[in-house]
Amino acid sequence: YRKGMRLILVINVPAAVGLVVLATPIIRVLFERGAFAVADTAAMRPVLIVFALGLPFLSFVNIVLRAFYAQKDTATPVRAAVLSFVVNLGLSFALMVPLGTIGLAIASNVAVVVQAVHLQIQLSRKRHSLGFHHVARDLAKVVGAAGVMGAVVAGGWWAWSQHAPGGKLADALGLAVLIGLGVLVYGGLVWWMRIEGRDDLVAVMAKVRAKFA
Repeated sequence: YRKGMRLILVINVPAAVGLVVLATPIIRVLFERGAFAVADTAAMRPVLIVFALGLPFLSFVNIVLRAFYAQKDTATPVRAAVLSFVVNLGLSFALMVPLGTIGLAIASNVAVVVQAVHLQIQLSRKRHSLGFHHVARDLAKVVGAAGVMGAVVAGGWWAWSQHAPGGKLADALGLAVLIGLGVLVYGGLVWWMRIEGRDDLVAVMAKVRAKFA
């Protein structure tokens, strides 16, 4: 379980940071055409950022649920799901008028965070060995590495946007270069800081390469 938690954090935290930093060019390349205008990209950007920040929690919930099912406990996940639904519904009604779509995204994110925290607390009470504190040190390293990666990518995109010609082709090329750079920076930091689970990440990447080779 702890190995799975580390692997999820090692993958999803930098993915969330990358989506936050590159939200505008990602939306522009994927959607800005036809009736989807520049103003729509600007409106969608904060929504993507909010959902990106919830990505690690959403992935975390999936593995915590598996831990309960492995112990033949289905009641706790149901209670957590009901709690998440109530929080989501209440915050959606409270935030959708003043904040619109962003408010709904925030409500959904908060509900997932509440569900993740509730499930992890209950799991820790059942089995102390599955407590989150066992991976807290690695999480701090992951957040630090992802933060450095995010700063490098943000600086790289600013430089690219200042010197590259405009257009979707330039944006797509810039994304490809900066995503690759981000992977290299983050991977190097993860390896240098000896984050537990780095070997598992290498194994996963090797399987992905073998699948598409």
